[in-house]
Amino acid sequence: MSPCVRCASAMAFITVSTLMLAAFLFRIQVSQSGVYRKRAEKIWSRVVKIRGRRGDIVSRRGTLLATSVRSERLEVNLNALKDPTSLATQLSLLISDRQLAQDISSKLLQWAKKSREQRVQKARWILLSRRVSIRDARAISERIRQAQRSKDSDWTKVVLLPDQIRFYPLDRSAAPLLGFTDGDGVGQYGIERDWDGVLRGREVLVERQVDGLGRPLEGTDESPLEARPGHSLILTLDERIQAILDDVMNEAMKEERPRAAIAIVLDPRTGDILGLSSKPDFDPNDYSRFPYDRFVNRGLARAFEPGSSLKPLVAAVALEEGAFSLTERVRCEGTWKSGAMSIRCWVVQKRAAAHGFISVGDALRHSCNIAMAKIALKVPYEKLSEGLRRMGLGRRLSLRAGLEEPGWIDLPIQRQTASQRRHQQATIGFGQGLAVTPLQMVVAYSALAHYGIVMKPRLVMGIRNEETGQIQWLAPKKMGRAVSPLVAARITDYLVDAVKRGTGVRAQIEGVTVAGKTGTATKFYKGRFDPEKVIVSFCGYFPAESPKYVVGIFLDEPKRGQWGGEVAAPLFAKVGAQILRRVQPPRPPSLSPTLTALPSSSPFLPQPQWTQ
Repeated sequence: MSPCVRCASAMAFITVSTLMLAAFLFRIQVSQSGVYRKRAEKIWSRVVKIRGRRGDIVSRRGTLLATSVRSERLEVNLNALKDPTSLATQLSLLISDRQLAQDISSKLLQWAKKSREQRVQKARWILLSRRVSIRDARAISERIRQAQRSKDSDWTKVVLLPDQIRFYPLDRSAAPLLGFTDGDGVGQYGIERDWDGVLRGREVLVERQVDGLGRPLEGTDESPLEARPGHSLILTLDERIQAILDDVMNEAMKEERPRAAIAIVLDPRTGDILGLSSKPDFDPNDYSRFPYDRFVNRGLARAFEPGSSLKPLVAAVALEEGAFSLTERVRCEGTWKSGAMSIRCWVVQKRAAAHGFISVGDALRHSCNIAMAKIALKVPYEKLSEGLRRMGLGRRLSLRAGLEEPGWIDLPIQRQTASQRRHQQATIGFGQGLAVTPLQMVVAYSALAHYGIVMKPRLVMGIRNEETGQIQWLAPKKMGRAVSPLVAARITDYLVDAVKRGTGVRAQIEGVTVAGKTGTATKFYKGRFDPEKVIVSFCGYFPAESPKYVVGIFLDEPKRGQWGGEVAAPLFAKVGAQILRRVQPPRPPSLSPTLTALPSSSPFLPQPQWTQ
């Protein structure tokens, strides 16, 4: 072949190749540019969710109960690692929290092992922790910068992103009431769950550019949108009263060794819950170490038979309905048999004499089962059930602070014979045969303390917009009238007498007059009522002349005592005495025992507004 032919052939080959390459490039860059652009974006772009700051939770005095603290999210490109074991060891040395360091190291090694077994080849980012502190993040960032010089270092596959963690400054205080947030910042249990839509900030998507190895490129993590913060909640809780309840209940758990202990303090004038303690509890800052049953707020979620603490409420309904008069008397025989029904008074168990003929006031003072059963039978069953429901028993109160049980007052009527119906009604007279929650009992007693008016219990008194600083105050609400003021005053007098001379003598508080009632309910266990398994309680309020505090104490199966007057009444007195000493302003002994109003040093206390 002549040189001219070879030259022409070479030129033709070059021309054809150039045209083919040009056509290929035209197809990639023009006709199919969108397809290839999307493929490239999948490789060099990552979309990360950035959460807006979660709103705070504060007490009525402005003390932080829950807040969000800045942290860093630690992620790693798992399948780009060459030596996961070495990286896990080095990471653990830079984390100051030993438990967190161990968790990060274990998680990285477990994911690396799983990835090798599944033979996953594509880039895979995994989250190691959202709780890296700012100080530890600085050390990790410095180590990443040092590794940038060596392209093959595993540290170049580590990324830190801004995040936040939930922090509870008072640790366990009111933990079952507050709840907690999970790793994704979603509220779990308590207020955190039921008010999650208000507290949670708006999420935005941030596009972050990375190189071929998945390393973030500088200056590419900005978003045109800002994450909007959530609203903050102002609670009715007084952290001083909450601390008192927690201390007394912790002491009761040690000394009495019950399965559970609950204490509630409520302002009867507004329905404000000033404190609620449920033991055993947990640490919301480290909730994963505790069993699930610790997260439940037993003050709302545990229904039980109240026992004798229900007797004043039954007496109030009977007087309100006109079914029983103040001068009327009934007889306590010790053991009362009527048809197939047999009811014993507690005097039989203590081998004491029967009470004989007694009035309603004496029945409450002596806590007579038979007298109260006979009084309950004088009220039409429907009227008795309706009267107790008006006080807040046997229905959800919608506190929005976790799971809430409604309890129940009566069984379906169609399933009961006339004899069963009569027996059911008689047992309600002394607090058995129905189920209520501790919160319902405290709300019912608040009706007696507030002239017969039932105030809806509330826990959130205000919502603060963190962008504008404005506060939306939530006014107290009335649920209705349970009994007349005259009946409420008469029952209060009887309860004062029960504390001074009856079963509640150990609930007396020096300096104030206390109205209250003990309760001892035998639990139904293995087909029978077991006298060794009881729930003891004391519900009362003070000062009786002008009640400011309604307090309920409830212990499930205490080991050292079996009666409400022995166990719960002294705890009530201890809570009340500490409230007077630590919360109320001092006053000269010569003044009236009526308590003065709480001093307001808080910017969060609004003027009361009343709604029906």
